[in-house]
Amino acid sequence: MHERGVHAEGRNELLDRAKRRLEIGHKETTEDGVFSLEEVECIGACTGAPAMQVNYDFYENLTMLKFDRIIEDLDAGRHPTPEPVISGALHERHPAETPLISRRWGMKDSHKIDVYLMQGGYQALEKALKEMTPEGVIEEVKKSNLRGRGGAGFPTGMKWSFVPKDSPKPKYVICNADESEPGTCKDRPLMEMDPHQLIEGMVIAGRAIHSHQGFIYIGANTATSWISWMRPSPKLMRTVILEKTSLARALISICLLTPAQAPMNAAKSPR
Repeated sequence: MHERGVHAEGRNELLDRAKRRLEIGHKETTEDGVFSLEEVECIGACTGAPAMQVNYDFYENLTMLKFDRIIEDLDAGRHPTPEPVISGALHERHPAETPLISRRWGMKDSHKIDVYLMQGGYQALEKALKEMTPEGVIEEVKKSNLRGRGGAGFPTGMKWSFVPKDSPKPKYVICNADESEPGTCKDRPLMEMDPHQLIEGMVIAGRAIHSHQGFIYIGANTATSWISWMRPSPKLMRTVILEKTSLARALISICLLTPAQAPMNAAKSPR
């Protein structure tokens, strides 16, 4: 159950309700082993507080009545309908708004590769592979003034240029998608609604720094984002990308790392 940033949203009352209803406390399990209860710092759902996560499903904007119905359904062996995407990720666009990262959010099946391709997906990667050198990619990113979103706003192209070009050591592209900053939920909606954007960006970064291996580090709260779109299998996901894009060569293979550091093969870029 989500803790930080939601005290004013009825979190304490809901937690007390859960304890009474399930007759257990923090980090305890019911006698029949069906329910466990745990307070956590952040599940990346601040915009939908109060919220709770059941296995890999999110339930947001909870009321006492909604919570009771969810528990009743779970206790009866039914599967309550979870939130399709994080609350607040979709909203009416302001006339002055120019969406970039979120421009495909809200489109039907935006997480699927066919929709991504129809909207120009993987064209930038094709250009980077067929028309540009790694140094050219870095210069283009520098000119774009793209900056990091972690707080420091460090120029991305400059960061890429620091990677030693002639070093024989392996190079890695690391994506931190852990949502570890309390009160943030910026990574989860991107992975839920536009995961191919992330993959394409990582492969372009691999091209720029001569890397053939990438890792996406995810927290337990974002694992569901990847599990939902990787179904039925990571191998099939790789095959789909290969068949749909017909790009020239592989640059990077991507794996997932969970908090337990257990790698899960995600997808390999086109060969």
